[in-house]
Amino acid sequence: GNILGFTVDGVDVYQGIPYGRISARWIPATLPLPWSNLLNATSFGPICYQYGPYNQPFQYPESEQCLSLNIWAPHRSNESSLLPVRLW
Repeated sequence: GNILGFTVDGVDVYQGIPYGRISARWIPATLPLPWSNLLNATSFGPICYQYGPYNQPFQYPESEQCLSLNIWAPHRSNESSLLPVRLW
């Protein structure tokens, strides 16, 4: 489906795009369910469950459903050439 992001300082930003889903712990992930409406990708998805730090709240919610992508790309209004990609 379509994805809604935002542009800031000449960079298009898409956050929290699901790339997999977990049906049960210790079972391999599967592809995410497709969406037909506009996916709001303007905030980070949940983080995977963490151990520690003690008595410190996490900035983002924790969930088993933590397989999401965050993408930053140069804003390009109507160019069709390919750009290099870096993953880490």
